[in-house]
Amino acid sequence: MSYSDERISDLKAKPNKTTDEKEELRFLLEWMEYSNRTYLSGAGLRRKGELFKKFDYYMFRDFLHAMANRGYSFACWAEFEDETKQLTGKQIEAVLDLIPSMEHKAVQGSLVRQVALTKRVYNATPLTRLYDKCEPEDSTRWTIGDAISRSKAKGIDDWVRDKLANPDEGTGWNRLCEYAAKHFPAQEAIDLIKPLEDRAPFDVPHGLGICGGAEELVYLEAMLERNKARGKSGIRNEIKKAIRKIEKRLSKKQ
Repeated sequence: MSYSDERISDLKAKPNKTTDEKEELRFLLEWMEYSNRTYLSGAGLRRKGELFKKFDYYMFRDFLHAMANRGYSFACWAEFEDETKQLTGKQIEAVLDLIPSMEHKAVQGSLVRQVALTKRVYNATPLTRLYDKCEPEDSTRWTIGDAISRSKAKGIDDWVRDKLANPDEGTGWNRLCEYAAKHFPAQEAIDLIKPLEDRAPFDVPHGLGICGGAEELVYLEAMLERNKARGKSGIRNEIKKAIRKIEKRLSKKQ
């Protein structure tokens, strides 16, 4: 987005008072885009902080009100973020129950990411139901797959098996390679992950690095050779990290 001198002047000025919340939210979104692309100092930084708080209020107000109605009060979104790791099991269940009802995808994604930060084991079935309702290329699917793989999710093993055995054309399922590597018997995870090399070239080595053994070490070294001619350094780096993990694990067994 480019900004004319006149529009920059408008953005630097205090927003006009309005009772139209949608109009004010649009202004806040544009101002944040401008502030992210522009060096700010002093009053500009202070104003950025104030507007971010107002933006959080508009975006997360419905969620915070819904949590309060269930007996879990947070003064603001920032307080909820600060306390995420200390959420009780019941609070996590409430968050999971509310995520699908949130109007904005950004709010859904933020809540899913917060769930991933919790230290408690939780039943992730509500997240899998939301995943299945999303369009194939909806970024919320990737966020859910990533959250499930990084957190202490449970109760979804059969769902993960199905997604990896029958991957669709969308996003998100590839992140489940990590879940399988962490939670399934090693050979079962390997058999699910290996066939996905062409479709999930980053996630396959990552998963094999977690659960693989001597045979997977040979496989990854061959995979590295196959990718040398493709000019994709990111994939090669992921493969190298997986190789190092397996080598370290095997050396401890000797």
